Amino acid sequence: MGACASIIASYFFENDIEMPQNVATALLYGIKMDTHNMTRGVSALDLEMFSALFSLANHEHLKIFDNYCLKIEDLEAYRTAIDTLHVVDGVGVAAVGANCSEALMASVSDFLLTLSSVQVSLVHSYRAGGVKFSVRSELERLDASDLIAKALEGFGDGGGHSDMAAGFIPQVQDEEAADAYARLVEGRMIDSVRQR
Repeated sequence: MGACASIIASYFFENDIEMPQNVATALLYGIKMDTHNMTRGVSALDLEMFSALFSLANHEHLKIFDNYCLKIEDLEAYRTAIDTLHVVDGVGVAAVGANCSEALMASVSDFLLTLSSVQVSLVHSYRAGGVKFSVRSELERLDASDLIAKALEGFGDGGGHSDMAAGFIPQVQDEEAADAYARLVEGRMIDSVRQR
């Protein structure tokens, strides 16, 4: 399944439950976001639910969601990512600053994949108690979930899907230690990519 929203929408239709327009709009937007505008991990159910929800949704609200999804302060994460970005063997690695939300990290990870030289993105952020990672892969042979799980083996946990995943290293005391862990994870991930 490409989107959890597809599963929830299917429950409405399978059980003949009337769906309010705001729910249809939210679910349609969820499918769009989780599948990266129907380009990532799309299943038959995602397509069916997208089609069914399309006629029920408020398209003016969808335009607003699409056009106003970033806040001014979010641009700082993008600036930090651009300033710290480096690409090694198709892996784009960037920091996004401390305490970056998971949603914003995912957005930056997707953004890095738009670069022609990047096939895998690794974005990291320190937060009190640990380091969070967001990973994206556009190549079938490079499973994002597998890459981050192997890169964190022994000191953290990671997982997700073949094209998008996340990970976390707990009990990291400060940003200096977080940077050291991030470099270690980066090195392990690049080694994995080179071996495939």
